[in-house]
Amino acid sequence: MKAGDLVVRLWCDKPRWDMIGIIIKKEFLPISSGGAKWEYRIMWSRRMFQPFSNTPVLSQTWNESEFRVIS
Repeated sequence: MKAGDLVVRLWCDKPRWDMIGIIIKKEFLPISSGGAKWEYRIMWSRRMFQPFSNTPVLSQTWNESEFRVIS
Protein backbone atom coordinates (compact mmCIF):
# COMPACT_ATOMS: atom_id res chain seq x y z
CA MET A 1 0.00 0.00 0.00
CA LYS A 2 1.37 3.38 -0.98
CA ALA A 3 0.36 7.00 -1.49
CA GLY A 4 -1.86 7.27 -4.56
CA ASP A 5 -3.56 3.88 -4.11
CA LEU A 6 -7.36 3.88 -4.38
CA VAL A 7 -8.90 2.19 -1.33
CA VAL A 8 -12.25 1.14 0.09
CA ARG A 9 -13.11 1.17 3.81
CA LEU A 10 -13.83 -2.21 5.39
CA TRP A 11 -16.61 -2.74 7.91
CA CYS A 12 -16.94 -6.21 9.48
CA ASP A 13 -14.45 -7.44 6.83
CA LYS A 14 -16.73 -6.30 3.99
CA PRO A 15 -16.14 -3.31 1.67
CA ARG A 16 -18.28 -0.20 2.16
CA TRP A 17 -18.60 0.95 -1.44
CA ASP A 18 -19.99 4.34 -0.34
CA MET A 19 -16.61 5.05 1.29
CA ILE A 20 -13.87 5.08 -1.33
CA GLY A 21 -10.71 7.13 -0.87
CA ILE A 22 -7.11 7.64 -1.84
CA ILE A 23 -4.02 7.20 0.34
CA ILE A 24 -2.33 10.59 0.66
CA LYS A 25 0.39 9.70 3.20
CA LYS A 26 2.09 6.61 4.61
CA GLU A 27 4.12 6.86 7.84
CA PHE A 28 6.29 4.38 9.75
CA LEU A 29 5.80 5.18 13.43
CA PRO A 30 7.62 3.75 16.46
CA ILE A 31 5.48 2.29 19.25
CA SER A 32 6.33 3.23 22.85
CA SER A 33 6.32 -0.45 23.88
CA GLY A 34 8.87 -1.23 21.16
CA GLY A 35 8.58 -1.99 17.48
CA ALA A 36 6.79 0.14 14.94
CA LYS A 37 3.72 0.23 12.71
CA TRP A 38 2.55 1.73 9.43
CA GLU A 39 -0.19 4.35 9.55
CA TYR A 40 -2.02 5.76 6.55
CA ARG A 41 -3.79 9.05 5.97
CA ILE A 42 -6.64 8.69 3.54
CA MET A 43 -8.79 11.32 1.82
CA TRP A 44 -12.24 9.76 1.72
CA SER A 45 -15.02 10.71 -0.69
CA ARG A 46 -16.87 13.84 0.33
CA ARG A 47 -20.25 12.08 0.28
CA MET A 48 -19.40 10.21 3.46
CA PHE A 49 -18.88 13.41 5.47
CA GLN A 50 -21.42 15.85 4.01
CA PRO A 51 -23.83 15.62 6.95
CA PHE A 52 -21.03 16.89 9.21
CA SER A 53 -19.03 19.30 7.06
CA ASN A 54 -18.26 20.39 3.51
CA THR A 55 -14.68 19.08 3.54
CA PRO A 56 -13.29 15.56 3.83
CA VAL A 57 -11.77 14.47 7.14
CA LEU A 58 -8.02 14.13 6.66
CA SER A 59 -6.75 14.00 10.23
CA GLN A 60 -7.67 10.41 11.00
CA THR A 61 -5.09 7.65 10.75
CA TRP A 62 -5.92 4.16 9.55
CA ASN A 63 -4.19 0.79 9.72
CA GLU A 64 -4.11 -1.91 7.04
CA SER A 65 -6.94 -3.94 8.58
CA GLU A 66 -9.43 -1.05 8.14
CA PHE A 67 -9.27 -0.68 4.34
CA ARG A 68 -8.34 -2.52 1.16
CA VAL A 69 -6.66 -1.38 -2.06
CA ILE A 70 -9.04 -1.51 -5.04
CA SER A 71 -7.43 -3.41 -7.89
